[in-house]
Amino acid sequence: MLADLRKVIRSAVDEIRTLVHDLRPPSLDELGLIGSIEQRITELNKPARPLADEQGTEPLHIELQAPPSLPALPAAVEVAAYRIVTEGLANVLKHSKATVCTVRLQMSQQDRLIVEVTDNGTGLHHYPHPQPAAGKGGIGLVSLRERAAELGGQCTIERTEQGGTRVSAILPL
Repeated sequence: MLADLRKVIRSAVDEIRTLVHDLRPPSLDELGLIGSIEQRITELNKPARPLADEQGTEPLHIELQAPPSLPALPAAVEVAAYRIVTEGLANVLKHSKATVCTVRLQMSQQDRLIVEVTDNGTGLHHYPHPQPAAGKGGIGLVSLRERAAELGGQCTIERTEQGGTRVSAILPL
């Protein structure tokens, strides 16, 4: 019985850790928003070359354009920005067949954080459900818009003139 109880407790602790991480990634507290995004980009850039060589394609290169530091941001804005970037990057990796992706963070003069994820891939028409119906999809493109809207901001997803995709969010402080 004790062995079974230990398994249940370990499982519960793992679930709590996952829940806490989903609420606010620990890297935001350790590294800040820019550092957390840099860390995620580094993780994603590592497997790109071997995978591209294996598939006979050009590897995806992800670049971060951000100021050296950002002003102190509300926790909710940091989490929303981080989640928008990571979901945008996941979409680029899964759907775009891009070779270049740029993540840009900047402060507007109206005290808003501008977050952009732009790729040179195949564009929105290749993404599943580029304009998802309300209430459908709970993750992905719908969640990008929801995260911004929760803060009174906005998020747009559009095809660029060059054919890629741009996710652009404006998050009020």
